[in-house]
Amino acid sequence: MLRHVRNRASADELHQDVWLRVVQSCDRFDVGASFASWLYRIARNRVIDHWRARRPQVSLDDDGDGDGTPLVDQLAAPETDNPLTSNIDAEERHRLHEALGTLPLAQRDAFLLHLEGGLSIAQIASVTAAPPETVKSRLRYAYARLRTLMEALP
Repeated sequence: MLRHVRNRASADELHQDVWLRVVQSCDRFDVGASFASWLYRIARNRVIDHWRARRPQVSLDDDGDGDGTPLVDQLAAPETDNPLTSNIDAEERHRLHEALGTLPLAQRDAFLLHLEGGLSIAQIASVTAAPPETVKSRLRYAYARLRTLMEALP
């Protein structure tokens, strides 16, 4: 959530809201389905609702909460919680966050669900309500674009 909303306070609020929605809708959970897929779908829908309510978007270079720290520097999750960046130095992490911000939402979702969430293609398809072939394409395009952008960024 932090990568999507780019503000720790908002991510914390959304996190609480997602768990509240899980509790409120637990009677609609299909016990034969994957809990992780169901949870990611709720979280993804909540993030989409968040962005729909908050237009226009803020630049990553802006000071998000008035403390003088650009939003892009507030994106990083703790190293121990984030396998994506555990072996990447700060400069590369900054470049990766910039590149992630340029991906279309569908590609970014697929990429983050796959890499950070550890979800399979089938699980991502279930969460995003997209066919597996579409998920594969989104991942392929996301990886290709990130590779290109990482090479091009200073």
